[in-house]
Amino acid sequence: MERPRVWQIVLFAVAAIAVAVSAYFTLFRDGLDLPHKLVLVDVQTGDLYSIDPSGKTIPIPARSPVSGEETLYPVARDEGGAWVLDARSLDEVLAFGDRIAGTIDSETGRVVGESKRVRTITPRDLRKRN
Repeated sequence: MERPRVWQIVLFAVAAIAVAVSAYFTLFRDGLDLPHKLVLVDVQTGDLYSIDPSGKTIPIPARSPVSGEETLYPVARDEGGAWVLDARSLDEVLAFGDRIAGTIDSETGRVVGESKRVRTITPRDLRKRN
């Protein structure tokens, strides 16, 4: 059997280091810091809802647990602490026209008529009402 060549030794050493680094990140580091709550706004009323989507698919727009209409869109806090729709949702929300008057700023996507309390709901609350 031949002696290993220098490039083979270097390749083996690099592979061993890669395996060690991968094992460290897998075993000793925290996982991804994914949000555990999704905050939705009812664009017609300004009511805020918090939902834990763990393992569930949440359709957007989601169905309001109060009215049964598909009026719930995700929001996030901006630097000033206000709730804001993302740009993709804003275009769709503007199609509601007068039904969103006083709840969504049509230029910035900021929720202006928001309720001060965020109600917690479950994915079951979003199911279609009969």
